[in-house]
Amino acid sequence: MTKSHPRSLDLSEIDYFVNMEQMLMADVIDESKFSEVIMDRLTTLADHIGFMPDCSVIDPKEDVRNDVAFLHYTLEETHWYITHRDSGKRQWTAHGLIYKGEGLSNRDDICVVEILRAGASIDLDWQPKPLRHIMMK
Repeated sequence: MTKSHPRSLDLSEIDYFVNMEQMLMADVIDESKFSEVIMDRLTTLADHIGFMPDCSVIDPKEDVRNDVAFLHYTLEETHWYITHRDSGKRQWTAHGLIYKGEGLSNRDDICVVEILRAGASIDLDWQPKPLRHIMMK
């Protein structure tokens, strides 16, 4: 039985944030569950992106620990936590923190397209959380 989604998914909402090759690999693993499981995760991802604030609202005086990481990408020992999205139609950059094994960076611009090209994967099971919870680990 296919799960119905509260809204239909327009892939253009997420195409700059997701490596579609990663999605296709999931299809190879289990075709029978791809539609239901992946579409549910992609719809949730689109909701996270929709709730993500625009870079224009960043207050440099505000404590970065209060920012919410809406998306999480990984590649080997590097983690990217995306807290704000670009205001442009094409989502080339985002804003957040980077972890490379020796601690979190300061707020930084992150080129989503570049990290996807490098092979980073988006964590489809990620639930948005304040950076203070990530920084405590």
